[in-house]
Order: sequence, then structure tokens, then C-alpha cells
Amino acid sequence: MPSLPYIYQITIYELDGETGAKDVSITAVNNRTNNALTETTDSDGVVLFDFSNFIDYENNDIVFISAGGFKLEGQDAVDMIARKMIKNLKTEWRDELKNTLWNPSLIQSNPLPFDNERGIFRRMIEVKFNGVNLGEG
Repeated sequence: MPSLPYIYQITIYELDGETGAKDVSITAVNNRTNNALTETTDSDGVVLFDFSNFIDYENNDIVFISAGGFKLEGQDAVDMIARKMIKNLKTEWRDELKNTLWNPSLIQSNPLPFDNERGIFRRMIEVKFNGVNLGEG
């Protein structure tokens, strides 16, 4: 990170990817000292962190930023994203698929090795849908 003072802006979006998420609690934690700084997003989903507010922050400290009160990394983060994708498929399929596919059912959701030593993780999700005349059109 650059020298102090250093301002970091984060924008949190709703699931549609366009609308800013209002009143989301965002926490930054200095990994070296375990000191935390919490801010709340504004009406546009924006939050600003001033790392000079970390009294003991030094250059090259690692700072973890989490939303919603928990921190995930590595395979745990990939697993959480997969769970949210599966949940959205099961609850939003009527709106998103325009009645061309229906009745999603999960076949499998498994982590797959990729390049874990370098911090790159993946997970395969296989979902079955029903449909009529899918090859026509």
C-alpha cells in the first residue's frame, strides 16, 4: 500500500450488480495488530476507509476487509459464492430464465483442484433443468 494517509473507497452492490447496497456494515482489520475499523455504506453503497485511523498502521501491513460481519478466504470464499449461486438459482429462476427452463435441481457441487498454492480456487456446480422443445427455435 502507498504511504499514509491512504483513503480506500469500496462500493457494495445489491444482487442486481447495479444498485448500491445501503447501510451495509464493512469492517477492515489490520492483520498484524488485529485492530478493527467499521464503517457503514451510504445510500449509494459507498464506504470510505481512512487507514490513518488505524493508530498503529504501518506501511506493508495486510488489511482484510469484510462485509456482513465475517471474513472468508481461499476455498471457504469459493464455497460461499457457490452456495449463494445455488440459492439464487433455486429462488430466482422464474424471473431470470423467462419460463424457458424450470424446476432446477442440484446434481452436484464439488470443489476442484486448480492452483491452490497460488491462491486460485474453483468449484463445479452442476444443475439440471426441465424444459420443452429446447432444441427448437
